[in-house]
This record gives sequence, structure tokens and C-alpha cells, in this order.
Amino acid sequence: MLKRLYKIGLLILLVSLPQSVIADDFAEVRVAVKKYFDGTEQGKPELIRETFLPTLEIQYVTPEGTLGRLPAAEYISRFKPGKKANRKGRIVQMDVTGTAATVKAEIIMGERLYTDYLLLLKLPEGWRVSNKIATFRQR
Repeated sequence: MLKRLYKIGLLILLVSLPQSVIADDFAEVRVAVKKYFDGTEQGKPELIRETFLPTLEIQYVTPEGTLGRLPAAEYISRFKPGKKANRKGRIVQMDVTGTAATVKAEIIMGERLYTDYLLLLKLPEGWRVSNKIATFRQR
């Protein structure tokens, strides 16, 4: 009887463990994306730097229809310490599988609605945005 209870307890532990790990990963991804939002909204480039990998590249389609590319360092340099921006971001959709995640985010900035698709990786220092594609439309 004791052996059976042990097996049932072990099974319950194994079934519940992945769910708690996944819940933690979702929460940690949200924290990373919030740092990106806070950094860009509040003029805190150090928060963006903490969230973006240095190798990150933002890709988008230019008005001419060609591929536009913007390295992380150049993007982050646009945000000056202490200079708040009139923008507000929110997470629309999120998916996490193991050490990879995707986030669809919307950012309202003036009359534009930007949509970002963020790719994140879980590294020893936590979840980091490894790449981003973006588009916008008028609201």
C-alpha cells in the first residue's frame, strides 16, 4: 500500500512540475517584455539593454517595400535617459516552449499603432529578446 501511495505521489509531482515551470516562464517573459516597455516609455535605455541581446536586429518593411534593418545599439541610442515618450505597450499574445518564446505586442504611439513580434530565449541570466520584427499602421 505504501509503495502504491509513493508511486501516486511521484506521478502527481511529475505531472504538476511542468505546469509550474511553464507558469514561471510565462511570468518571467512578461517581466522581460515589461522592462522593454518601461525602458522605451520612461526614458530608461538601461532597461532596454537588459532585455535585448546585443546581437538583436529589428527588421521591418520600409515605405519603399524593401527590408529595413536596425541594430539593437542604434535603436537603444534613440532613447535618452529621463526623456519619457508618449507610448504605451501591451502584450497581445504569448507562447513559450522550453527555452524559446514569442510575444506579439502592440504599442500605441501618437496616431500610430505599432505591432512588434519579439523572439525571446531563456539564457542563464534570464529571458532576453533575441530579435524583433515590427510594423505599424495609423489608428
